[in-house]
Amino acid sequence: MGIGFIGALVASMSWPSLNILFGSIVDVFVNYESGKRETNNTNAMTASEFMNEIYTLSTIQFGAWILITLANFIVMTLFPLAALNQIHTIKIKYFQSVLKQEISWFDSKSSGDFASRVSADLKRVEDGLNEKLGLAIQTVCAVVLNLIFAFSYGWKLTLVVLAIAPFTAVATGVMNKVQASFARKEMDSYASAGNMAEEVISSVRTVYAFGGEAKEVDRYETNLVPAMRSGIKRNFITGLGNGVLYSTLYLGMALGIWFGVKLIIESMDENSNEYTIGKVTIIFWSVLSAGYNIGAAAPHFEAINMARGTAAMIFDIIERKPKIDISSEIGKIPQSLTADIEFKDINFSYPMRQEVPILETFNLKIKAGETVALVGPSGCGKSTLIQLIQRFYDPLSGSILIDGHDIKDLNLGWLREQIGVVGQEPVLFDTSIKENISLGSHTGNVTQKDIEVAAIESNAHEFISKLPDNYSTYVGDRGAQLSGGQKQRIAIARALINRPKILLLDEATSALDMQSEALVQTALDKASKGRTTIIVAHRLSTIVNSDRIIFIENGRVLEMGTHRELMDKKGLIENIKQHHLDDVDLDPMSYKRTISVMSSSANSALNSIVNDNKESEEEEIKDFPQTRLLKMLAVDKYYIFCGLFCSVLYGLVVPLYSYLFGLLVAVFAEETNVDTIWDKSISYALYYVAIAVGVGIVSVTQITMLGIAGERLTMRLRKMAFAAILRQEIG
Repeated sequence: MGIGFIGALVASMSWPSLNILFGSIVDVFVNYESGKRETNNTNAMTASEFMNEIYTLSTIQFGAWILITLANFIVMTLFPLAALNQIHTIKIKYFQSVLKQEISWFDSKSSGDFASRVSADLKRVEDGLNEKLGLAIQTVCAVVLNLIFAFSYGWKLTLVVLAIAPFTAVATGVMNKVQASFARKEMDSYASAGNMAEEVISSVRTVYAFGGEAKEVDRYETNLVPAMRSGIKRNFITGLGNGVLYSTLYLGMALGIWFGVKLIIESMDENSNEYTIGKVTIIFWSVLSAGYNIGAAAPHFEAINMARGTAAMIFDIIERKPKIDISSEIGKIPQSLTADIEFKDINFSYPMRQEVPILETFNLKIKAGETVALVGPSGCGKSTLIQLIQRFYDPLSGSILIDGHDIKDLNLGWLREQIGVVGQEPVLFDTSIKENISLGSHTGNVTQKDIEVAAIESNAHEFISKLPDNYSTYVGDRGAQLSGGQKQRIAIARALINRPKILLLDEATSALDMQSEALVQTALDKASKGRTTIIVAHRLSTIVNSDRIIFIENGRVLEMGTHRELMDKKGLIENIKQHHLDDVDLDPMSYKRTISVMSSSANSALNSIVNDNKESEEEEIKDFPQTRLLKMLAVDKYYIFCGLFCSVLYGLVVPLYSYLFGLLVAVFAEETNVDTIWDKSISYALYYVAIAVGVGIVSVTQITMLGIAGERLTMRLRKMAFAAILRQEIG
C-alpha cells in the first residue's frame, strides 16, 4: 500500500501540472496576439519564438502524461490488491471472533446477522478499501497541491477566491457525518431484512404448509422500507452537499473574476508582471481543480464512510472479549480424568429470560462410568444441565464439579475435548461423511482407521460401506442426502472419534421413527459403555438400561432410582401419566426384541439413500436484458426523467464555465482599453453567479431523484427475488 500511496501522490500532480501549463500557454497566446497589434513594441514575440514556446510546453505536458498514466495504473492495481488482502484477514478474524463468543451472546443474535456481515457488509468495507481509497488519497493530494500552486502564483487572489471555503468545509464535514449515520442505519435495516429472509427460507416447508407465502413477502417488504428510507435520505444529503460545494465554488469564481481583473489592471498600470491573465488562469483553474477534486472525492469518501460505519460493527465483534472464552489457555488441565460429575446447589436462569428460574438449588452426583437418564416435563431443566456441563453458560450460583474440580477452573478447550455430544437434531455439514466424522477430533490427526472404528461403534459402518463413495460420500446441505437415522449415527461417530470420557445424549432419538430409533439406540447403548453418560430422554424405551433415572420437576430432583425401583413403587408410572411422557415398551426384553426384528428390515432399505443422481447441473447464467430493466424503471419515470434532465444540465456546467473563461481571456488579447476590459469582465462574473445558483439546484435534484428511483428499484428487486424463491417447489 506504501507504493500505492506514492503512486496516488504522483497521479495527483496531473491537475496542477495541467493548470500551470495551460496558464503558461494562455500567457504565450495573449502576449503573441497583443504583440502583433503593437507595431512599436520591439520586444513582441515572433512567430518562431511563439512556436518554440508552444513546442516546449507541449513536450513537458507529454512527459507528465506518461508519468501520471503509470502512477494511475499503480493506484488502480495495488490498492485493490491490498484491499483483497485486508478483507481476507478481516474475514478470518471476524469468523474466529464469532466462534469464540459464548452461547448467551448468540441467543440475542441470528445466523442471518453473521451471513449479512460476511457478505454484504464486508463487500462495503472492501469498496471503501480498494481503488476508492487510492482515488480518495489522490484527490486530497490534488486539492493540496492545487492550493499550494494557487498561493504561489498569487496569494491575494487565492485568498479572495477561497473566502467562502470554510463554509464549504463545514458543510462537507456535516455531510460526511450524516452520510455515515444514514449508511449505518441502512446496513442495520438490510441486515434485519436478510435475517428475516433467511429465517423464512430455512422454514420454507412450514410456510408452504400454511400458505403463508404472500404474508411473508409482505413482511419482508415491511423490513425493507426503513432501509429504502435511509438510502433516500443519504442520497438527499449527498446531493445537498454537492450542491453547496459547487455553488460556493462558482460564487468564489465570480468573486475571483472581479478581484482578479482588478489586480491585472493594477499590474498593467504599474508595468508589472505580478498578475497576468495567465497567472490568473493558473489560480482560477487551480482553485477550480481543487473544488472539482473535493467533489470527485465525495463518492469515494461516501464509500469510505459507509465502510467505516459498517466496519465499526464488524470490529465491535472482532474486538469483543467473550465472557466464556474457548480460545483461552488459562485453566487447569488434570493429568487424568475418571469423570465423576457433581452438580452442587445450582441456580440458573437463561440470560435472555432471567426472570424465569430454570434450576433452583439443584444437586446431583454422577459416578464415573455411570449412565444416568434425565426425565421430566418440558422446561424442567434437563437440556440445561447438558449445556451447563459443556460450560455454554455459567450458573448464577453453585458449582459443577468434575473429579472434584470446578469446571470454571478447568481449561475450557480441554474440558470440551473430554465431552462427546449427540443432540436431538444431528447437524451435518455439506461435506463428506469422512470429514463430518473427523470434525469431532480436537487434534485433527485422524486416520481412516480411527474414522472406521468410530463408525463401527455407532453402527454406521455397514450402511456407509454400501454407499457408492463409501466414506467420501457427500451428505448434502445439513445432511439432506441421508435419512434421520443415518445422520444420527454419523453424529454419534463424530462424538466418539475423540474417545470422550463423558457422553451427553440430548434426546438423541426423539426425532426418529421407531425403526430408525431402534438402530440408533443400539449404537447409543454401545457408545455409553465405559463412559460417564447423561441421557435426556422423552421416551422411556430409551432409558430402561440406564443405571439411574432422575426425574426432574421445577428445576429440582423429584425422584430417582433404577428403572425397576421406580416401577416397583409406581413413581415412574404416575409421573408418566401426569406429564404425558411416552411410554413405549417399558419391558427391557420387549425392547431388545424390537431391535432385532427391525434391524433386518432397516438394513434392506439403506441402499436407497444414495441412488439419487449427485451430479449437479450448472445453470446457464443469462444476461439480464436492459429493456426489462427499463420497463421496471417505468413506474419511477418521473423521478428518472427529472434526474436525467438535471444530469444533462449538470454536465453542461464545466463546458459553459470554460466557454465563459475563454471569452474572458479573449478580452485581454483583443482589448487595450481598461474600462472596456473592466465592464466585460464584470458581466462574466455575473454569469458565474447565475451558474452557482443553477448548479446548486441541479445537483440536489439530480442526486435525490435518481437516488429515489434507485432505492425504490432496489427494494422492488429484493422483494421480487424473495417472492420468486417462495414460488419454487421444495425439490
